[in-house]
Amino acid sequence: MTKAKDDKETATNAAKAKGRGRPRKDGPKTSLTLNPSKRKQLYDEILESSTAIIIGLDPAGRIKIYNKGAQRALGYDRRSVLGRSWFEMVADPGEGKKGMDIFKWDIKDGFRTRFENMIRSANGAEIAVGWENTILFDKNGEVSLVLMVGQDITQVKALERDLLRREDELKKALEDLSIYSDLMLHDIHNSTAAIMGYLELLGGLENDPERRKRFSSMALQEAKKSVSIMKEIRLLSRIDNTQPLVSVSVTDAFRKAIDDVGREMGKHGVAIETELNDIDVIADGFLGDVLARIFEHFRPGDGDSLRAKVHVRRAPEMSRKLTQPVLITLSAPDTTIPKDMRRTVFTSRPEKGGTSDRLGLYVVRRLIERYGGSIWMDDEPSEGWPRFNILLREAVL
Repeated sequence: MTKAKDDKETATNAAKAKGRGRPRKDGPKTSLTLNPSKRKQLYDEILESSTAIIIGLDPAGRIKIYNKGAQRALGYDRRSVLGRSWFEMVADPGEGKKGMDIFKWDIKDGFRTRFENMIRSANGAEIAVGWENTILFDKNGEVSLVLMVGQDITQVKALERDLLRREDELKKALEDLSIYSDLMLHDIHNSTAAIMGYLELLGGLENDPERRKRFSSMALQEAKKSVSIMKEIRLLSRIDNTQPLVSVSVTDAFRKAIDDVGREMGKHGVAIETELNDIDVIADGFLGDVLARIFEHFRPGDGDSLRAKVHVRRAPEMSRKLTQPVLITLSAPDTTIPKDMRRTVFTSRPEKGGTSDRLGLYVVRRLIERYGGSIWMDDEPSEGWPRFNILLREAVL
């Protein structure tokens, strides 16, 4: 036993002497560090296999990185865009003028790392892209690369617009329903009750012709008020936002409006000075009704005739508000709308009790909004007459 033990110790000592029995210092090692060529290969594989739009810009805004995802989404060949200014492809000229300033560091928000914009694709279509940006710096702390990773969100934005449109239509439908309720339960009810009251009073006034005449006139006014309300309700119910807009001659619309107002005025007549310039606008068959309702809010002057001035012209100075703008102005010496209400008459809904007087202008506003235009009141600068201004889009072939 002793001899065997001694032999084992001798063998162990011999192995140690030869360096066996423990790990060698110069043995194989495992490392996760990649050499530069492997690292670039892995980077390129990730870049090209990504379905995202990946674009890298140098500090001057030139394209240095453009992956296959960008090529698929935007349609430009890589060779045609590398070295090109990225902002030539941005559809919004205002943003294009800002250049790299859109990525500038802000003391409040830091670097702009997330935003959306419209990009002009190779076939001329505009694509909405949502971006996540990473700002890379060099060893001196200067921006060396802006790496933009984006997704085509054109369909998402279209769905958002459709949802907003439907919400707006629902809001207007609820507003109309509320107005119908106010009119039926309040204004028409009150007018009917007043007419019944006047008629009952007339029954006991056989021997008082003056009072009979006065009460008859008051009953007639209430009846006209109800008829006027029903006329506006009928037009309001015919507005169909699903029907396409068409090209409408402003001259023809004014002729219809003037004829309608002339019939209303009867023997008193109208004296309307016009400068129409034969322009077509985007609207529908109710444009003449719109203009007639504005004329109805002008107050007749001397001799009870209606005086007014109409001017239609192209208004390029308003192109920021509307493309291909056409400005229609209608003015008169006086109007039924009080001066303190003129700034807000087209921005608020008719109030209960005043709906019969202002409902026509509410219908006007609804139709002008449907045409994509706007309407407001101010005073004519030359003579100080109250003036209605309507801005619509020209129908350009």
